[in-house]
Formats: sequence, structure tokens, C-alpha cells
Amino acid sequence: MPLLDHLREFRNRLMKSLLGIVLAAVVGWYFYQSIIRLLTLPFCDLGTNNVPSDGKCGDLYVNGILGPINLQVKISLLTGVILAAPIWIYQIWSFITPALHRKEKRVAVIFFVNSHTVICHGCRVGLFNFATCG
Repeated sequence: MPLLDHLREFRNRLMKSLLGIVLAAVVGWYFYQSIIRLLTLPFCDLGTNNVPSDGKCGDLYVNGILGPINLQVKISLLTGVILAAPIWIYQIWSFITPALHRKEKRVAVIFFVNSHTVICHGCRVGLFNFATCG
């Protein structure tokens, strides 16, 4: 395949990935209040001096004039990247796969399955330990 065809293919895959991330970021923007409440939950469980509180949440300070909107944009974009991960990971895989040999594809799939399993177990252990700390 000529270089320009590779560049066109890369551009198409990049645009599909960015479109998925932007659409998921819009979902993150819509659910911002729920997401920020979930993210500040550990902060709200602590009262003053690391003593468990009676259900009251402290103040969350955001510095600067544009701080609140900056926080909302960052959380929305990060939510978009996380929610659209299957889309952009598939686009990366589809771009790289034609250049791989059969053995390389097999090794890559085995690596992906193993790393995915380890990450999921790590998240589960982290969540279990985090949930039982309080």
C-alpha cells in the first residue's frame, strides 16, 4: 500500500476515534454532577482530622476564575476517553493488524487478554480495599 493510502487510513481511523471520544465526552458533560459526586464520595466520608463524618460533606475548593469550567471539561474529556476506549482501541488494532504476521497477532491477542485480566483484577482488589478502609 502506498504511503498516501496509509495516511488516509490513519486519518479515517483517527477521526472515528475522536468522534467516539467527543460523543462520549458529551455524555460525560451531561452526567457531570453524578460523576463529580461519585469522585468526591471518599472526600465526603472523611470529616475533620480524618474522623468519619456524620454524613456532612466538606467544601470542595476550585482555584481560579475558570476553575469550575476547567474541572468540568477535564472530567468530561476523561470520561469520554474511558467510555470510548473500545472504539479507539479497536481503531488502533484495525490499523496495526494488517502489518502483523499470524504469530505476532496471536502473541498480541494473548498479551491483550492477559493484561486486561490483570487490570480488571487490580481494579477489583483496589475497589475492595478502598471500600473496606472506611
